[in-house]
Amino acid sequence: MTFLPKDSSLNAFQVLTFDSSFTLIETGVKKYSGNNFFIPQTFGVGVPNLTGVTWDSGGITSFANVAYYTVSAGNLTLFGYTISSQLYVFQIKECCTTNVRLLWMNRLGGSEAFTFKVTNIFKEVSKGETGQIPARWDASFSLGPYLAPIRSFDKGRFKINSVAEKVFEVESEYYLPEVGYWLMELLSSPEVYMEWHDPMNAYYNFNVKSGFVAVIVDDAELIWSQTNELVNVKVTFRMSNYVNLQQN
Repeated sequence: MTFLPKDSSLNAFQVLTFDSSFTLIETGVKKYSGNNFFIPQTFGVGVPNLTGVTWDSGGITSFANVAYYTVSAGNLTLFGYTISSQLYVFQIKECCTTNVRLLWMNRLGGSEAFTFKVTNIFKEVSKGETGQIPARWDASFSLGPYLAPIRSFDKGRFKINSVAEKVFEVESEYYLPEVGYWLMELLSSPEVYMEWHDPMNAYYNFNVKSGFVAVIVDDAELIWSQTNELVNVKVTFRMSNYVNLQQN
C-alpha cells in the first residue's frame, strides 16, 4: 500500500482481522519512521508481508480463519492508536483459478493489487497476413500441358506475420466510487502483472508453474450507477509475450 502522508504525526499502521461473521479476531499495530510530505510511504499489506511482522502493539498471529482484514495509518502513542487515514478493507480470496489477480505500479511509484471475481473470460487470439509468390510451372510442356507446379513448395498464397496471444476479459464487483477510480490506474500503468499459480499446469496451458506474468492492459471501463452510486470496472488485457513459435 502506498500513500503520501499529510499528517506529520503519522508513525504507525494498524491491522484488524475479522472472520466471516464480522467478528474481530486480532489487532496489530506496527510503527514506522521517515514521514515526509513529498515522499510516498509504502508498506506491504498482503498476507505474506503481515505474517512476518514484529508488532509494536498487539499482534496478528494467524490468518487461518480470517475472511477479511482492514488496514489504516495513524499515530501510536502511550495512550493508544489514533487512525488518521482512510480504512482499507482486504478480502482474502483464492487466486488464479476462477479469480484473476492483477498487480500494477500506481501513480506514486508503489505497487497495488486487486482480485477480479465477477467475470473471467479467456481467449486465444490469432492474427496474420497473407503473402503470395508466382508458382513455377513447366512452361516448356516437356512434362505435358497444364501440370501442377513442379516445385512441391509452390503453393501460391501462404500465411506470414502470424502471431497468437492470450487475452483476458475481467470484471469487478460493484464498489464505492473511490474504489473504482483507484482501479482505473490500471489503464495508465506502464507495469502490470498477473499473479499465477498452477503447479499442475492444468489451467490455460501457460507452462508457468507460479509467479508473475507480464501483461498489457488494452481497455478499461468504469461503469457508474447513479441510482445507487456504485461502480464496477471492466478490464481487457493480454499477455505481453506471443505464445506461438512458428513464423514465416
